[in-house]
Amino acid sequence: MPLTNLGPLDIIGGLLLAMFVGGLILLARFFVAYRRTGDDIGRAAARTGRWTFAIVLGAFTAGATGLLQLADITSMVFEFVVAHPFTVSNLGTIGLGWLGISGGIVITGDQYIGIALAIVGIVFIAQGVDSIGS
Repeated sequence: MPLTNLGPLDIIGGLLLAMFVGGLILLARFFVAYRRTGDDIGRAAARTGRWTFAIVLGAFTAGATGLLQLADITSMVFEFVVAHPFTVSNLGTIGLGWLGISGGIVITGDQYIGIALAIVGIVFIAQGVDSIGS
């Protein structure tokens, strides 16, 4: 099934399944820790808690690192746009025309002019925003 046909119940069902599998993994980890500690529930719970906390922190760290990388890439793109406004606006309008002519997108002449002017306007707004900080 393509991802475009997913309904809200499919997404909720997937999340519930993921939570169920995660719970089973935690339960299995607890039983392994329980057997290794010699029937001490407190120590088994503490070991399982530390293990779970390490996994959650690892996932959080991976997510935070991804967001930092996204911010870095976004700032580099913004810096390139500000440093080369004519190149970016010209390549944007050329690319838009190429997509229209080659059939990549269906676009009328009026739409082309409007989008091309929007590209030029966005580039010069970005340049103006950058000059505010300096």
